Amino acid sequence: MEGNRDTLGAYTFSETIVPPQTGPDPHRHPREDEAFWIPHAFKNVGSSPARMIGVISPAGLETFFDERDALMKTTAPTDPSYPAKYKALTDKYGLEYSRDWNFPPK
Repeated sequence: MEGNRDTLGAYTFSETIVPPQTGPDPHRHPREDEAFWIPHAFKNVGSSPARMIGVISPAGLETFFDERDALMKTTAPTDPSYPAKYKALTDKYGLEYSRDWNFPPK
């Protein structure tokens, strides 16, 4: 990801590979704006990885992705301590998730 160092904190430019049948739960992060070439609450419903490009402004959320990836390498999502660790991480970055929010696609 290109972020703070390259744009002086103005934005982050990212390319993400989304594995089949995955994607984030509906969420929001009020400290940043995002632009995608797909709907924000998304899921790759295909059978092969999908590529997406996103821009986040201001920069900084790329650090969340780095820390999330590190967490997933050290703690399996099935580990009983994972939910609390992930919640602490999302709180740190001001992310809010809710499966109760209804965004297309369903």
